[in-house]
Amino acid sequence: ILGLPEQPASDITLTNVTVRSKKGILVQDGKGIVFDHVEIESTEGAPLVLDNGEVMWNGEVRKGTSGGEAKGFY
Repeated sequence: ILGLPEQPASDITLTNVTVRSKKGILVQDGKGIVFDHVEIESTEGAPLVLDNGEVMWNGEVRKGTSGGEAKGFY
């Protein structure tokens, strides 16, 4: 989920989703992103990577930069 520093991705909700992927999900320059009852199974790295992101992760607020580097997704 990619936004821009001057125009963040916002107001996106994923509900009752299971994701199986190699690298998980990246939220870059996003706010107001909600993951409700979401399970992410990644084979490499963290399931959720934030780069200037703010999300509600299954009831827990997470924000900032965490989970690894965004450049691995490009």
